Amino acid sequence: MTNELPQGFDPAEPLRDARYERFAHLRVIGVPAQQAGREAGFVTKKGRPWLAGNIARLDRHPEVVARKAFLAGHETAVVRETRGFVRNRLMSVASLDILRDYAVLGEIEVNGKKVVRIVGIDWNAFKASEHSVAVSGFKFDRETGMMVEFETNDAMNAVAQLRDMYGLRAARRTELTGKDGAAIDAALTVRYDISDKPLSPDEWASQYAGAAEGAQA
Repeated sequence: MTNELPQGFDPAEPLRDARYERFAHLRVIGVPAQQAGREAGFVTKKGRPWLAGNIARLDRHPEVVARKAFLAGHETAVVRETRGFVRNRLMSVASLDILRDYAVLGEIEVNGKKVVRIVGIDWNAFKASEHSVAVSGFKFDRETGMMVEFETNDAMNAVAQLRDMYGLRAARRTELTGKDGAAIDAALTVRYDISDKPLSPDEWASQYAGAAEGAQA
């Protein structure tokens, strides 16, 4: 990999490879390099994430470095990217439906009758999905080392954060008062008639002369 930028390279333009572009955006908002690489689509032919060394070289790629520097200088773009990243994470948590999407059903015998029960989780599908970020922790059996329980982030809390993020909370009525609870003094306003028709000299004087004389007083 050369450390020189190609001739005519413009960091203001998106990178030609969409994966490089996405990686640059994720890195600018602070996503760790390994995670940014995975989310940008840098995986092997077998679907495994790139090794840390390869990701580090990608992060130092001259075009990626120049693009990151350009993006970092635009606060509006950084805020927009960060907001989108947070929104996507919250939406993944809020939309998780383990029973519908990942539960494995099977027949077991109960009191001599076969009934359908949840017998497991399709972990391969869960791991490969966007919902995997909803898992916040695991509990393991001390003796066998096998996982016996897992925890997920609170979906309703994610919904509440999304609601606040987009200002969907029900409006609250607030009463404004002046000093010591007294009524607020109304500001004196002057009403001007706005029309496409030009004002005559008399109309001009009637609407604006009084205001001009008051300003000079």
